[in-house]
Amino acid sequence: TTTTTTTTTTTNSSSNNNNNKQGSASAKKEREGKGNANQRERGHRQTHERGRRGTGDGQLRAEPVRLTQQLHELVRGLLPTKEETERKARTVYFLQMMVGNAWKQAKIDIFGSAANSFGVRGSDIDISVDLPIEEDDRDAKVKVIETLGDMLQQVGMEKVVVLAHARVPLVKYVDPRTGCASDICINNRVAVANTKMLCDYARIDSRLRQLAFAVKHWARARKVNETYRGTLSSYAYVLMCIHLLQRRNPPVLPCLQGMRPTFSKLLQKGQDIVKCEYFDEVDKLARFGDNNRESVAELLFSFFEYWAWRHDYAHSVVSIRTGGFLSKAEKGWTKRIGNERHLICIEDPFETGHDLGRVVDRNSISALRDEFVRAAKILRDEEDPLPKLFEPYVRPDEQDPGEG
Repeated sequence: TTTTTTTTTTTNSSSNNNNNKQGSASAKKEREGKGNANQRERGHRQTHERGRRGTGDGQLRAEPVRLTQQLHELVRGLLPTKEETERKARTVYFLQMMVGNAWKQAKIDIFGSAANSFGVRGSDIDISVDLPIEEDDRDAKVKVIETLGDMLQQVGMEKVVVLAHARVPLVKYVDPRTGCASDICINNRVAVANTKMLCDYARIDSRLRQLAFAVKHWARARKVNETYRGTLSSYAYVLMCIHLLQRRNPPVLPCLQGMRPTFSKLLQKGQDIVKCEYFDEVDKLARFGDNNRESVAELLFSFFEYWAWRHDYAHSVVSIRTGGFLSKAEKGWTKRIGNERHLICIEDPFETGHDLGRVVDRNSISALRDEFVRAAKILRDEEDPLPKLFEPYVRPDEQDPGEG
């Protein structure tokens, strides 16, 4: 029998040890958690001496054409199969039928990696159910989510979990007919618009997808794509790739938000009105990047070289909205506010007050920067770099006790 589980967010606090200084220090380390401790160990392993990261002199050592072919093969193995894409389509169709019977005015939108062209094989489906509900009417959204949870359980869906008290109420489930896992929320219209823009960027030049898939694969292997551990999201890495291609000389990608808008919506999110507008007639830009002849391999090296040695972490904000850089001062991102630290700043293109790097802390920023340097050095120094570049990082707490 499948059951519906409702969970709430709780905050755990560690008790203080006041017996002696050693006990207090031990308790403090426990509060920091193993994840942060591991990131700190990794970050400080190579950077405790000033300048240890080195400089960005050098170029890609591997033959670019051969390495690009290897990256193409890698990406082909990461893309969802045709069979998986069909299973996801059936999952969405089944949900559309169920939701349409319950709410005639409802509309189903897919957002995130399942729809923005950057989803890897086996990724979940993020679904927004669009209903005529006021944006600030949280109770109405929660009621719909709870109703959806009951309906999904009644029609035989598995692993149904209702997160009614999450910041964004949602319901998670797995369709046993297709094996696809999905997350459903209500009226996530800004995310839907954002998904459309990323998909449009991907249509302009195929090198964006190739680069983004390689970077995301690297981030996953090296365990620097875990926001709950203080590193960056896959979405942030995609924006970083777009920005790099906007900044090449000549550019590979245009700045769609800097052109005459052909797509324009004013959407409410919370108490804010979000302007989502950009040039979306991207078929007219099909040859935009033709003057840039850089291969995917060369662009991958440029990505890591930039983030290893050239980015101004102290002052700069990456902005695909402007196709350039903003200053932390003009964004008001110079000081820590609560848990938001702004040590690496990546502006969300629509929700411009949102820094995607805000989750990175003083420990994980060192780990992240060391990984950028490691990747750049491998591509600079190795003739066959991919095995080492994508070598999985094993945290100290994950190592086999019998090793080393």
